[in-house]
This record gives sequence, C-alpha cells and structure tokens, in this order.
Amino acid sequence: MQKLKNTFSKFLSFKFAPLIIFLIMALLMVSRQLWTHTLFFGADSLFHFNRFYDTAMQLKTGKFSYFQTNFGFMQTGRILSALYGPITAYLGGAILLLCGSWFKFQIIMNLIVLVIAGLTMYLLNIKNHVTRGYAILIAIIYMYSSQIVQWVTSQQFTAFGAALLPLLLISGTNAIRKHDISILGLALSMSLLIQTHLMSSLIGMLGLIPLFLVGLITATDKWKLVRHTLYAAIITIFLTINVWYNLLFISSTNKLLSVYPVPHLRTYGFNFNLYSIINIFKPTVM
Repeated sequence: MQKLKNTFSKFLSFKFAPLIIFLIMALLMVSRQLWTHTLFFGADSLFHFNRFYDTAMQLKTGKFSYFQTNFGFMQTGRILSALYGPITAYLGGAILLLCGSWFKFQIIMNLIVLVIAGLTMYLLNIKNHVTRGYAILIAIIYMYSSQIVQWVTSQQFTAFGAALLPLLLISGTNAIRKHDISILGLALSMSLLIQTHLMSSLIGMLGLIPLFLVGLITATDKWKLVRHTLYAAIITIFLTINVWYNLLFISSTNKLLSVYPVPHLRTYGFNFNLYSIINIFKPTVM
C-alpha cells in the first residue's frame, strides 16, 4: 500500500500529470459515446453544427462570407458568426474539416472543452496556493459540473465560456493578492472570452468587479492597479474590434428581423419561485 502511495506521489510530481489526469477523465466522460459510436443531439445541436458547417465549407471552397451563412442554415444567408464568437466559429470549422465526420468532430470538441476546463480551473487553484492534489480534484469536479457537461450532452456553447472563465478570474486573484494585474493576461483572457462567447465575458466582467474593488481598497498604489486595468481594457478593445464593431454596425443598419425578438420576456425568463431556485442552484453545483 505504501509503495502504491509513493508511486502515485511521484506521478503527481510529474510536470504533465494534471494534463494526463484531465485527459483520462475527459475520455471517461465520452466513453459511452465512443463505445456505442453514437452522436448526442441536444437543444443547441443544429444551431452550432450549422455554423461550424458553414465556416468549414468557407474554408474548403475558399468562398468566404464573414457576415452571411451561405452554406449552413439551408443557405438562408442569416447573420450569425459575425455576432457569435467569430474566431471560434472558424476554428470549429477547421476542426470539422480535419475530423471529416460529425462523430469525430463531436468527440474532439467534447475532449477540448473538458480538458480546457480542467486546466484553467487547475491554474486558478494553483494561483490561489491550493496544493496540487486538491487543485486537481477541484478541477475534475469543475470538468464534471453541469456548466461544462452541458456541451457534451446538449451542445450548449456556454460550456466553452465556462471553460475559459477561470483564466479571467486569475486577474481577480492577482488584484487581491498582488494589488496589480498582468496587462496582457487580462487583455488576452477577456479577448478570448469575447471571441468565444459574449455572454460569458459579461458574466466574467461582473465576477471581476468585487475582486478588483477589494484589491483597490487594500492596495497602497491604487493608481497602478487602475492604470494597468485601463491599459488592458484598451488592448481588449483593439483585439475584439471585429465583434463590437459588427454589433454596432448591424444593430444600427439592420432592416430585417432582429436577432431574437422576445415580445413577452416573462415567457422565456425565470420566475423567482422555489422551482426556479432549485433549477438554478442544482445540488451538484452547490
């Protein structure tokens, strides 16, 4: 027994041990799908598969259309990728071309989101001085949480935003612990989120506010933290010009049907009752 513990301890000390563990746990998550050789289709499957198919065909044929979807969505020309994670859409299209089938594509994308979620949460834990063993355990729990698994089961793209979110929260950790932030670290992590999932970047920004306020209150050189944050914001604006400019341009000039008109928000929203609270705060999430 002691020999087994020593072997495991040596393995944990190996530099790439966390990556190997996360990959094994990700393979376990998709093992049933691999065994049965089936596709999982959920609420957002057709939506995301159509946009990835469109960018894949653009890359294959060389007929690029940044705004219109001329291959996916029954060639209706609807505006999508320009407003919804444009860089990620083309990366997904490239992966689809390399995979050659929807089954391989889904497996690879599942593994990508699961492993990224594990690695980013692991890095966030290490930044907060959590010991390596516990950091790996918490990262695995995060990998298997509903926010991440919802891509595997129903192709909800929020999972990719959730997988990248811990990278952004590292800046909040630095604001509290070091009373400073990495300019490039904050700019790149926020830009990556915006290029992937816009709503997740908004959630991340709201999550950073209390962390930055605590860091600002406790900092001796407050202007340094503010200055570096402003620099990061300016860099982010330049790195995401293809997202926010498109949103402004299309919103101001579009004469057709809006993206998703909701005349009665109550129909599509949460009511503050017991059922909604239980639905939001699931036991596994708690």
